[in-house]
Amino acid sequence: MHFIPASKQDRNHRIPVKTTVHTIYVEGHGTVLLKHYLNKTLVTTRVYPVLYIPQVTTWLLSMGDFLQQGMSVMGNKHHVTLLHKIQPFIQCKPIVPGHTLYWLEASTTNIEVQFLHSPTIYKVDYDLMHR
Repeated sequence: MHFIPASKQDRNHRIPVKTTVHTIYVEGHGTVLLKHYLNKTLVTTRVYPVLYIPQVTTWLLSMGDFLQQGMSVMGNKHHVTLLHKIQPFIQCKPIVPGHTLYWLEASTTNIEVQFLHSPTIYKVDYDLMHR
C-alpha cells in the first residue's frame, strides 16, 4: 500500500476499533492515491484522510462519509456510482454479477507531480464494519 502519512497517533490517544475478536487501534491517518477506471478511463483519485490501522487487510470505503460530504449516489444492479456535484467520482461493481457487495477495482500508486498541489481532496475514512 502506498500510504502517505499525515500524522501518527500518540500512543496514549489512539482511537480504539472493536473487531469481532479483539480491539485494534488507529495508528495515524494520511492519504492514499487510487488508480481506477471511471467510464473506461484510467483515473487517479486522492483520498484523505485515510485511517491507518495496520491490522486491517481489506480497505473499506465509507459511503456514509461520502454522503455526509455532499456527494450523491446512483446505481442499479450493474454498478453504484458516487457523484461529486454531477460528475462521477467512483464507480463500484458487484464482486460477482448478482451479488450485493460492490467492489472498487483499484490499485494504489505513488505521488505524482500533478497531485502535489492539487486542490481536490476528499475527506474519506475507512470504516470497520465490525463495531
